[in-house]
Amino acid sequence: MAAVAWHEYKPQNLNVSLFSKGGDLVVTRVTAWKMKSIYEITKAQ
Repeated sequence: MAAVAWHEYKPQNLNVSLFSKGGDLVVTRVTAWKMKSIYEITKAQ
């Protein structure tokens, strides 16, 4: 299950947290990439 929430973060304060409930968590690989915004940038007319 995943959840996404928007929040403006400082570029130097970005991180990822992984956790498990009721057992050990073994992570073999984490991949991250930059994504474009889904919102269009509009110029004032």
